[in-house]
Amino acid sequence: MALYIKGCLFLFSLFGATSRILSQSDEGIVDTLMEILENGENLELRFRAFFGVTLYHRRQNNHSAFKRIVDKYVGEFQNFSLHYHVLSLMYKQFGDREGIMKSIKYGRLAVDKLNRHVGVD
Repeated sequence: MALYIKGCLFLFSLFGATSRILSQSDEGIVDTLMEILENGENLELRFRAFFGVTLYHRRQNNHSAFKRIVDKYVGEFQNFSLHYHVLSLMYKQFGDREGIMKSIKYGRLAVDKLNRHVGVD
């Protein structure tokens, strides 16, 4: 199963279909991605699982689960530039002045680091 998910994550990254596919998946995909995130040995694969889980929860408007996953794991993925985008999205959902200011801060960092990424430009 993990090999299947690894292949899917690779294909998602190639074809930019991650958002659409995860948004249309049932919650079982989260269990599989969490297994990879919690037990995987490959840091890049674990980051992809982290990104998939956060994307799923955000698209399902499950803001508390989104924040819980980000708070727990984002420190492990600071070397991945896309984590700035995840932080920006998380803080944006708060809607208060402090959250919006942090969202802008991390959004600018994301643009600087990921200026050719479809979801950031």
